[in-house]
Amino acid sequence: MLSEVSGPVPRSAVFLPADPPREGRVAFWEPTGPGGPEAVRAGSGELRVVTPGLRLATVPALLLPVGAALPLLTRARTAAAAPATGSADAGSSATAFWGAAALLALRLVARGLLLPGLEPRQGRP
Repeated sequence: MLSEVSGPVPRSAVFLPADPPREGRVAFWEPTGPGGPEAVRAGSGELRVVTPGLRLATVPALLLPVGAALPLLTRARTAAAAPATGSADAGSSATAFWGAAALLALRLVARGLLLPGLEPRQGRP
């Protein structure tokens, strides 16, 4: 699956929560429309978003489990700084945010500070 997500970082990302939480996914989409990275144009689903003109639109999106999205998210922080350097691979602040959150979560896991929790179905009333 990593070969599907290599290349430029899509410009927008959003987390799609699920129950149980480990089933959540990250949706990558191109706010400028069909001219975005090939992975997003090929898409694996659709996403309803609010456009800059405050209208609802359905856009193609690359939907990935969090583990598969990590390579894109960790690259997103540096891509968000690209507008200052004039790069065409500039990312959005939302994607940079999720990239920073992913790196923080990885640091917590690496330090042993993130412990698994119980799900409501596992012994809680």
